Amino acid sequence: MDLIELQNKLLEAQKKQVTTLELTSCNIWELPSQIGNITTLEELNLTGNRLKTLPPEIGKLQNLRRLNLSNNKLKTLPVEIKQLSKLKALDLSYNQIAMLPTEIGLLSNLELLDLSFNKLKILPPEFRELNNLEKLKLDFNKISQISELTALTKLHTLSVSGCFKVIPDELWNLASLVELILSSNRNLQIPDKISQLPNLKTLSISYNNYFKIPSSVLALKNLKALHLYNIKLSKIPKELFNLSELEVLELSYNNLKNLSPEIKQLEKLQSLALSSCQLNELPAEISELNDLKFLDLSYNNLTDLPLEFNLLTSLESLFLSGNPLPSSFAKLKNLVNLKILIYSRCGLESFPIEIINFKNLEILDLSANSLKEIPKEIQHLKNLQDLILTSNQISSLPQEFANLTNLKSLSLGLNPIKKLPKEISLALNLQYLDLEHWR
Repeated sequence: MDLIELQNKLLEAQKKQVTTLELTSCNIWELPSQIGNITTLEELNLTGNRLKTLPPEIGKLQNLRRLNLSNNKLKTLPVEIKQLSKLKALDLSYNQIAMLPTEIGLLSNLELLDLSFNKLKILPPEFRELNNLEKLKLDFNKISQISELTALTKLHTLSVSGCFKVIPDELWNLASLVELILSSNRNLQIPDKISQLPNLKTLSISYNNYFKIPSSVLALKNLKALHLYNIKLSKIPKELFNLSELEVLELSYNNLKNLSPEIKQLEKLQSLALSSCQLNELPAEISELNDLKFLDLSYNNLTDLPLEFNLLTSLESLFLSGNPLPSSFAKLKNLVNLKILIYSRCGLESFPIEIINFKNLEILDLSANSLKEIPKEIQHLKNLQDLILTSNQISSLPQEFANLTNLKSLSLGLNPIKKLPKEISLALNLQYLDLEHWR
């Protein structure tokens, strides 16, 4: 967008007294001073441009509640930022900011601040004046001390991935923390002092070379969500199964190979992710997770599912892609609450008729199998919105396909389809159609 076009757009926005303005990925190098004339603005999105500075007139937008400046080239902020007294959310991620102005402390209504992926080494002392700050992201800066945060009594979410070589002691004084993200910090040691965070419910230490779960983490009995994605884990310690309050457990991209029957002890578990863990089999006891709604088992070495798998009737999302499971659908037939089923690259040679039992299904992915035809019974999936059949051997669709009246997205690429099936034209709500690379 050239300067004249941008100025005209700002003038039009001023005349219309808009409250929201989207100028994302418009190749804007400089923000004209006219931006300050749109005083009705409450939300301004400038993400994905080339801005190096902001005009002082930005301070005139005193009704602004949300400001997104991510993915630009900003090195600093104007002091006039202090005038945005109603600002609640400020996103400055993916810039080149090395120092924050002291005026940042005057944004007294700020609740969410994203400073990740900048060049910050310190926070100004005035940072402690952000009394209403609830969520702070500092990921991938080089901050070594965070004493300014100890005054933020409403801070409940802190993300400091890739920040520390050693965790500052001040972190353990943030008693209001509910969620703490410490991912991508290499071999960062987590001391027993983490138990001083009495309200901590969610912890992520993903992308670290721990090889085992730190004992200090296993002692956090009140955790509800634990993210251990890619920590080079080869075995789940039995102490983890004592975390009886867990509702979310993320263990993907570890080298587990087997899942202990003790998984049944996590009775409150609602979400379990075990993608790419080299699992060879599942214990029958997984069926005792009665509250489980989300299960990701994709890209393991599973050749079958336990018969008891059918008992997981609370499941709403199931991911099984990349496992050689061509004949395991009989173990799924009772999962009638499924809304999402991802069964790509599983070696299917025919459409599993059991799928017709999943009346609540909204997303179905059967791509990269060897399906030759789709049965007419698919018409019974009345809630289906997204159907992915890419990379099969399908040459036509049944006439009844037109009865999928809620279908919004259909992917049929890389199938031997010679012409567009006429039935597609009857799918009145279809918004996206992929027929790329017909064979």
